[in-house]
Amino acid sequence: MIGFDIRNVQTEDYKAIQKLNSKLNNTKLKEIKGDKNCIAYAAQLNDDVIGYAIFHISNENDYKGKIDIDDIFVEEMYRGLGVGHQLMIEVEKAAKDHKANYITKSDDNFDEEGGDFLIREGFNYNIERGFEAKVS
Repeated sequence: MIGFDIRNVQTEDYKAIQKLNSKLNNTKLKEIKGDKNCIAYAAQLNDDVIGYAIFHISNENDYKGKIDIDDIFVEEMYRGLGVGHQLMIEVEKAAKDHKANYITKSDDNFDEEGGDFLIREGFNYNIERGFEAKVS
């Protein structure tokens, strides 16, 4: 296991996160800062952001008690070293803190590697809702 830290994303991390995932634009990243129901964590090794997780706490009446993962990403050279797993542990801690019963990841941004990762993390796939895990 490599020595990395998980912490809240800061504004100065946006450029590094965009470098990891060019699909995220500044507008989306700024929404994170302004949305009280959005939480983002960065995985940091030395001074470099090597991964991140962005998720929302659901406030809708039908979906209270649920956290939706918008995106989770680990730089390719650090995959398989526990970075994604540690990010998921932090997501689950946040879910417990917000009394959420489920963590979900819709399959709108689905790729096979990401799906395999979620299954290893204890998620089940539901054709209607995407990936879903009960908070333990």
